[in-house]
Amino acid sequence: MADNLSYSFALPGGAFCVGLARRAVSDLLIRHDLAELCDTAVLATSELVAAAYRFTPDREMLLRVHSR
Repeated sequence: MADNLSYSFALPGGAFCVGLARRAVSDLLIRHDLAELCDTAVLATSELVAAAYRFTPDREMLLRVHSR
């Protein structure tokens, strides 16, 4: 398991950001041998980014991923 993993992603505004965020989180976790977390993390990412887009459409977002 990766120690103290920390990444940030800037996402441009738009509905397509949900897919970008899901792919980024999935790829990141797989790359760091954390594939067992993918399903839960991708679902949480999808829900959070979709809610952020819903309430602040077309605004840039920052997604942070941490693992300790």
